[in-house]
Amino acid sequence: METMLSGFAQFDNEVRTFRTTEGMKKRLEQGGWPHDAPIGYLKSRTAQGITSITPDPEMAPKLKTFLETFATGQYTVRQATDLGYELGIRTKKGEKRTWQTVENTLKNPIYAGLIQSKYTNGKRFPGLHKAIISLETFEKNQRILTGKTRFQIKNDDQDYPLRRDFLMCAYCKRFVTGSAPRGNGGRYPRYGCMYCKSSKLGGKKVSKSSDEVHKEFRYILSRIRYREGRVKLFKQVVLTRWCDEYDDALKSAYEINKEIETLKKERAATIRKFTRDQISYKDKEEVVNQIDKDIADWNDKKIEADTYANEREKIIDMAMLFIKDPSEFWNRAPVQIQKRVQHTIFPEGLEYDFEKGFGTVKVNESYQLIRKIADDSAIDSIVVAGAGLEPATSWL
Repeated sequence: METMLSGFAQFDNEVRTFRTTEGMKKRLEQGGWPHDAPIGYLKSRTAQGITSITPDPEMAPKLKTFLETFATGQYTVRQATDLGYELGIRTKKGEKRTWQTVENTLKNPIYAGLIQSKYTNGKRFPGLHKAIISLETFEKNQRILTGKTRFQIKNDDQDYPLRRDFLMCAYCKRFVTGSAPRGNGGRYPRYGCMYCKSSKLGGKKVSKSSDEVHKEFRYILSRIRYREGRVKLFKQVVLTRWCDEYDDALKSAYEINKEIETLKKERAATIRKFTRDQISYKDKEEVVNQIDKDIADWNDKKIEADTYANEREKIIDMAMLFIKDPSEFWNRAPVQIQKRVQHTIFPEGLEYDFEKGFGTVKVNESYQLIRKIADDSAIDSIVVAGAGLEPATSWL
């Protein structure tokens, strides 16, 4: 008897499991999402009562920026963990997410509006939820993760941002090149001149570690850094240009929040009318469904407004870092931005002696113009370098 009862119990469990699995599969095929909401989304229900998700007004803009930035091909997964942390995509304890978790986020098609689960056996279905990124961006990220798409920036370019069209050999006045000899410890990137020979120059060096050259270059940048308090001369220009747009974006987000709160109050009032028999069930459902649709539309607009505001804020932050500390700005920037910055500040490029370092530095006229304005206004020296904006060296 006990054996029979045990068999029936097992059979009942299997039936329940089958029904649950089939139910989950059906809801997923309909485009719903019966699981926990992934980061960037909140649990919700459609007008038809299907369990789904809706973009989180706070996190969705950050996820959008993160996923689209990774699609540029400038980050490895491990580098993306730092990017996510800086954007505010963190664990519940506020800590950095593991690279495995970040990789799962990058691989998740739900952010492109698609549904995929173990219950769908790997198949994807169009979701009822709002996508955070385009399908094109998602597919680009998958190609990057699988190695089928090369990074837009080759590793050797990242090692040598000063070569080709910026750094010139002090001996022959030709642009230096980059190479990475291999040793027991791996690659050793170096800058060098392919035209000069040490033996013909009396044993002088014709190459140097890229790390050493970059350290010297950052020192040059640090010498033209504007003093704290004098940054306002540039700051006013930056803030005038971008803060108006930032304020407009914040105002737009604020107005959208007001609209959403108004709709929520209307929804609650409609339900109260129904409970007091002031309207029929049909009328209540019609009004509530329309309000839910309107709220979803306004939430989409809020995500766009928040994303725009975040972008404006980043522009302001990076502009101020560039003015306050061009050395740190250059050190943090991707290689394309590094090249743009160095050409902006030093439009004629720089000469380099592999033994004595950089030669005379000629800075962009805009820096000298700001200094002239400051001098005319009887302001203290703007730049840190006491020798002025064209620091002299002994070897030239």
